[in-house]
Amino acid sequence: MKEIAFYLTLFVNLIIFVSIILLSIKKSKNNWSAKKAKNTITLGCLIFSIFGGLIIFGILTTIFKRLGYDMSLGHGEIIGGATLINFVIGVILAFAGRSFIAWKPIQW
Repeated sequence: MKEIAFYLTLFVNLIIFVSIILLSIKKSKNNWSAKKAKNTITLGCLIFSIFGGLIIFGILTTIFKRLGYDMSLGHGEIIGGATLINFVIGVILAFAGRSFIAWKPIQW
């Protein structure tokens, strides 16, 4: 069950990251500067990656334990691993979002 909690945490974070990126792209087209949109993407992705690794994963494991599924988290390695994986994905998506903001189509 800890694998399911791990993957659900990743899935929730990916939804949050994509919504942050899309919202920032939309706002940068309207009235935000590109710099503000890039900073919003970076901070949002990094904050929610740590939040997802620590809090969402903890909540999901607690829910599964209360439902009767026995799972061992070891000495906390899985919690650190979940946080690290979410943080790495957050950094990658922050760079991707910053690239999308600065993207200019090639004019022929």
